Amino acid sequence: MAEPARKLNQTRVVTGKCRASYVYIKEPNDRGKYSITLLIPKSDKETLGKIKAAQQAASLNTWPNKDPSKTKTTLHDGDEPRPSDGEDYGPECKGHMVISVTSKSRPGIVDKQGETLFDLDDFQSGDYCRASITFKTFDVDGNKGVTGYLNNLQYLHKGEPLNGRNRAEDEFGEWDDGADNDSAW
Repeated sequence: MAEPARKLNQTRVVTGKCRASYVYIKEPNDRGKYSITLLIPKSDKETLGKIKAAQQAASLNTWPNKDPSKTKTTLHDGDEPRPSDGEDYGPECKGHMVISVTSKSRPGIVDKQGETLFDLDDFQSGDYCRASITFKTFDVDGNKGVTGYLNNLQYLHKGEPLNGRNRAEDEFGEWDDGADNDSAW
């Protein structure tokens, strides 16, 4: 049975401008899911407020007698150690809240004009976007909480790559065939 629209609308959020990391939107990741990690500036109180409200609504929809502030969520502080392993997040996460969202199917992706983005190779870690996320509860082997499911993305603009890889344009200048010493070959 489908969820009532009222409950679904309480758990769906469209973010403000975020930075993308670990972008798997062209092909699924190694777990067979499309996913993206969003770095949300802590200064974006509007987006963070909407996310927290949607997480609480999802929690209360499933567990009406449980204090939603005590529910485990997948939104984490980039200035704190990662809950998964206690290691620090990367420097790009400082000053941000971090959330990973997934989908079993490829999200719809548009550019900043709202037109379908066809060249998904252009969307990479470090770029900026907005996301539509639906928050739902999970209960896996007694591990309970609220997570985000990726609906759609809006690509906004390029950012400094986060994959540790330099752009070819930045590594190489123009090649001068006259300077090549062919005698060495």
